[in-house]
Amino acid sequence: VDATAFGQLVTLTDTPLASTVIKPYMQQSTPNLIEFVNRIKQNFWPDWESLCSTLALNGPEH
Repeated sequence: VDATAFGQLVTLTDTPLASTVIKPYMQQSTPNLIEFVNRIKQNFWPDWESLCSTLALNGPEH
C-alpha cells in the first residue's frame, strides 16, 4: 500500500503539473502526505534529487 500511495503522490509533488492549484492545496491541506513522500524518498532514494536531475534512474553502470 505504501508503494502504491507513494507512486501516486510523488507524481503530484515532484513533477511539473498543468494545474497550478494542486501543489498549493497539498501544501496547505495535506502536509502529512508531503511528509510521507519525503520520508519514502529519504529512506529508499536519499540521492533522489541527483537521480532525477541527471535522469540516472537505473543506477550505476556495470
